[in-house]
Amino acid sequence: MCFDGEPPSCFVQIIRKARKPHKCYECRKEILKGVLYEYSSGIWNGRPDDFKVCMDCVNLRRQIEAIELSEGCSRRITHLRSKYSYLRVKCYKC
Repeated sequence: MCFDGEPPSCFVQIIRKARKPHKCYECRKEILKGVLYEYSSGIWNGRPDDFKVCMDCVNLRRQIEAIELSEGCSRRITHLRSKYSYLRVKCYKC
């Protein structure tokens, strides 16, 4: 599934250890204190934003990205909810 939107004007993504509980942007489950998670921040359309994603969702995204790369897609949708919505519609039409 290819991405056709504008990329952020700046972007940083790192793996952090939670110092306090957070909520996963993708699945909405709690990221517990002491657990690793992915932190992403950037500026989209002139607006700064940040996202915290649990490692389960990160690993699922990586698996989907591997499939997308094997299908020749170089610009990918980065949020799992967008991927899921696309796949639901695509599979419903089949």
